[in-house]
Amino acid sequence: MSMQPSYRAHLLSRLAVLGVVAGLSQVATAEGTRYPATLCRQFAGPGAFLYFSSLVAPGLPSKSEPRHNGGSCPPGQAGGCPSCQSVAACRNDPAFSVRADCPIPKSFPDAGIKDVTVDVIDRHDVLNVECFLTSVVWDAAANDFRQNNQRLETTGSGNNIQPLKFSPMTAPGPAAHWYVSCTLPANSAVVSYFVEEK
Repeated sequence: MSMQPSYRAHLLSRLAVLGVVAGLSQVATAEGTRYPATLCRQFAGPGAFLYFSSLVAPGLPSKSEPRHNGGSCPPGQAGGCPSCQSVAACRNDPAFSVRADCPIPKSFPDAGIKDVTVDVIDRHDVLNVECFLTSVVWDAAANDFRQNNQRLETTGSGNNIQPLKFSPMTAPGPAAHWYVSCTLPANSAVVSYFVEEK
């Protein structure tokens, strides 16, 4: 039984569109993909918030000195005001850092990574943004995970994006899971991350 001409033309046009979309998809994969930080999931630290597509660690609480006796410090011989470093709210404390995992959805799970670059902003005056690139697979024979990873961190602080560019990396086995895990000190952010497969 032959197809009606109108249905056949419709089917051919749909296949042509699908072919173009598939071609574009392959080009995007070959050139790499940039993912927004909204894909990242927090697993530790105070509640982070989203700012446009970025994942941002909350700021430190107020740095005002503790006051006693109706708003004034005790006299020096009585101990005076405690130093700022003794107050968790105003010291550079890792307890205020946010930790988040950012998944890498791979088209070819068994292949390695050619380029992973994480764009971060480090606004902390002492602590650095630290990120790990990890590829992990379950090894049933060893009853444990096998993994490959790399670690990078920022240098200095400011309002500019610092790209953390990882070296190419292979998977520890077939069907591995890939992700980036970052620790963001107060006021710092993951903006986006770029992935190019091998």
